[in-house]
Amino acid sequence: MNVINITNASVNNLKNVSLTIPLNKYVAFVGRSGSGKSTLAEEVIMAGYIKQKPEVSVPVKPALFKQRSSGYTQKHTLYRYITGKEEQDGVSNVSLSEYLKKKENDLRLPPLELISIAKQLELSSVEMNKYICDMSLCEYNKCRFMKLIINSDAELFIVDELAAGLSHSEALEVANVLKHLVSLGLSVIAVDHSIPLISSSDFIVELGPFAGESGGKIMFSGTTAKFKKTKSWETMNKASNEKLNIELGSKKLLKIKNVNFHSFSKLDITIPLDGVVSICGGTGSGKSSILDIIFRAYNKSTNAWKNKTGIDGETIGKNYIRRPYIINQNLIGNNSMSTPATYAGIMDGLRNIYLTSAQNQKAHFNLSDFSYNAAGKCPACNGGGHTEIEIDEEKIQIPCPKCKGTRYNKRILTVKESGFSIGELLLLSCDHVHKLYSGEIKKKYIAEKIEFINEVGLSYLALGQPSTTLSGGESQRIKITKELAKKLGDRCLFILDSPAKGLHVEDMANVMRVLKKLVSKNNSVIIGENHPFFIGNSDWIIYLKEGKILYSGKPASLSKKYKDILGIGAIL
Repeated sequence: MNVINITNASVNNLKNVSLTIPLNKYVAFVGRSGSGKSTLAEEVIMAGYIKQKPEVSVPVKPALFKQRSSGYTQKHTLYRYITGKEEQDGVSNVSLSEYLKKKENDLRLPPLELISIAKQLELSSVEMNKYICDMSLCEYNKCRFMKLIINSDAELFIVDELAAGLSHSEALEVANVLKHLVSLGLSVIAVDHSIPLISSSDFIVELGPFAGESGGKIMFSGTTAKFKKTKSWETMNKASNEKLNIELGSKKLLKIKNVNFHSFSKLDITIPLDGVVSICGGTGSGKSSILDIIFRAYNKSTNAWKNKTGIDGETIGKNYIRRPYIINQNLIGNNSMSTPATYAGIMDGLRNIYLTSAQNQKAHFNLSDFSYNAAGKCPACNGGGHTEIEIDEEKIQIPCPKCKGTRYNKRILTVKESGFSIGELLLLSCDHVHKLYSGEIKKKYIAEKIEFINEVGLSYLALGQPSTTLSGGESQRIKITKELAKKLGDRCLFILDSPAKGLHVEDMANVMRVLKKLVSKNNSVIIGENHPFFIGNSDWIIYLKEGKILYSGKPASLSKKYKDILGIGAIL
């Protein structure tokens, strides 16, 4: 049997999904963020294979790759990372391509094919003795995927957001890699928002129609050629090439001169304020380093002087900035107890609402009973709501069979408020809870906090979703809501790394409008971003390559050559 068969899958927001997916093809799962793509790939197909569920037939062994939002911290070389062994003379001090040639007899796939894939991922010349912790996040994720291809005996690769954060030209190469794997007799399922990856596939599965509770249905299943005749494809293309016509910016400038830091030598950079500035460039070009330099150069906090080591050049324009904020993609918490509700300061308010509810006046539970960290927690999962399956370097979370993901014990789940127990409420989408509470004065403060979450395109998130399941882009946008919820002053500089990660093309305009809204309050925004939509709709762009600035100016003034490389020709 050369297909994956799924019958009546109802995990998370999936609604009795029945589906046949071809193998030996490059299949793309598409749809809005939160529509059920990752659930279908991980909790149905991957978990179905591991647990041998009767409703899921996966006739080949799958392997899973998920984009990481933070780099590798251990001081291991690429050789040790790939092989798991200590370095050996003559093998650890060569490039990845040379290593693959030397290890020909130990490799599952032909070395020439692996070398071709490494070249497409721009990894072929990386030295095996290079430390993983010194790599950029994008290079690290590429190395993780290369390691999987080299070491795994799987016949199906499930690839979640490999192209996130990459330049337009790099995304095209990733698409070629996935097609290359299929040409070698393997199967690929790509969960991605990248237009180049979707366009290059053989078969499309679209989930929707929207996200969260409004998603989880199969909207399309068929060849990519047929999908390109649908309204969905037309809408996606239109959204990715949309021009917002919101132009901002002023003549006030930040200037940093003669900085020698990381790959930069005598760096001179000028940044206009009161607009959105995009810093773009391929893997290892220096985007994150420049964001770091800017933050440290203009940081005025008490201990800021301790972080200026290496930034000894001249900094001009400090009087224009009251303070910089750097909003990275690190998770908002490192365990399943952290959620959007806890991070956004909503959880305490919810517990008080249930404590004072009419039904609890009879039950007499106290405040700690409405905490999944304390007395109210489910005994089976200790309040986590999920159990974990570990697969190589990845983890899949499966809803706890006892509490069904609600996190609470049976006693607490008997207390209802607005028709839901507190555990059930945490499983609802932010949009649902916002509608539920916005009309009630005593609960309006919670609705107002949720409104900021909805505003940055995260209305589909469940309030109680474990932070460990959020993408880097989702975590970053949750952090933006925390800043939006504050009574912001003016003259702040907001620095974001790759805000497009995990973002469906139809939500990008909303996020860009939020960034422009920050600017309209007399603030400035700098983003490290490669997505064509964000580059094309920025007020100013700085294009990097190998530590050098190739262009600095307005997007419209770019040469045709650079517009094609960055994929913004259709926008401008």
